[in-house]
Amino acid sequence: MPLRDALAGVLLADPSLGDELIISLCSVPLNMVIVSFGLILQARGQLTRLAALNFVGAVLATAAAVTLVLLLGFRGAVLAIVATSLAPVALVALCDLQAFLGLSMRCWPSRRYRTALTGLAVATLAVSVLTYVGEASSRAVAIRMLGPEALGYYQPAILLNTQVFLPLISGVTVFLLPVLTTYFTMDDLERVRLELAKALRLVMLVMVPLCLLLVAVRKVFLFAVFSSEFQAAAPLLAVQIPGQALLAASYVVGAALIPAGRMAHWAALAVLVLVVQTGSTLVLLPHMGYLALPTAFVVTWAINLSVTVVVVRRLHLEPSSGSALLVSGLALIVAGTAAAALIGPLGDALAAAGAASWLWVATTAAERKRLWRRIARLLRRDGG
Repeated sequence: MPLRDALAGVLLADPSLGDELIISLCSVPLNMVIVSFGLILQARGQLTRLAALNFVGAVLATAAAVTLVLLLGFRGAVLAIVATSLAPVALVALCDLQAFLGLSMRCWPSRRYRTALTGLAVATLAVSVLTYVGEASSRAVAIRMLGPEALGYYQPAILLNTQVFLPLISGVTVFLLPVLTTYFTMDDLERVRLELAKALRLVMLVMVPLCLLLVAVRKVFLFAVFSSEFQAAAPLLAVQIPGQALLAASYVVGAALIPAGRMAHWAALAVLVLVVQTGSTLVLLPHMGYLALPTAFVVTWAINLSVTVVVVRRLHLEPSSGSALLVSGLALIVAGTAAAALIGPLGDALAAAGAASWLWVATTAAERKRLWRRIARLLRRDGG
């Protein structure tokens, strides 16, 4: 508390925001509770319940945030940071009190399990704190060098990352990790590699068209969700989108490290993200201005994916297939982004066409047939 004004001056370039900074930091322990509860449900195999609670919690958090912003303005936006974390915690406590109380370490009977869980928690906390410090430091430097509007223009890219892409890939890993853990306990590494390949294919089937469509409609998206004043953010958004696919691939390729007990490798890769993103941001800012932030994001996850591939291959944990799909998908996203940035409206059309082409080429005739049948069934049900 005594250092709040100085900390706000360093991180936000405005010492008068010290109280607001402290209020927003109150969301950190609440987020830790939610993550811990999610791990408990995941370990119990209650994935449907976890998905339902996440959905309802997101709806409640959004409603609380909108209400606070409309009633209190800027102060309401600050309080909304805490409210969006408090709403899921309250929901969990009301709907599943027994599991909520299970967050206590006393409820875990095995001392060996408690030790392992404590180690994972400490490593996760340390990496999370370092990552937050690194990101906050990079943004603070950007604010000081380019002014507060630099972070404002980058905000749409941040929100897409945290509200769309990360929940999407996290949903895949929530279902993937228990499956991998099961096959690791059976010493069935071949099945582990097969499940990783299936998850990688699923992620690329979704991420490639999603990234290309966002590139194609980025200006419309910014106008509809933000305002016409954010049109200057379109280049930043376009540059960052390829990094989202790299991030998703990194998550899937490295998903086996924790079930395999390779905590040191997992922590090292997380620290690598911190070091590369902070370092590349500081190096690129004087030369690229606003574009340094999304460019550093892409560079970070390109390096992280490359290192992750090397690590999992040495540990014999790489996906059994999917390399060609990964490379071709990433290449298509880069090509679509470049076309949209260099050609204008024609490039946007080419990016959208690339999304449709990818879905056609990367799926089999049987898969497309099943998809059309499901769509037709849903339409008939709605019509009836």
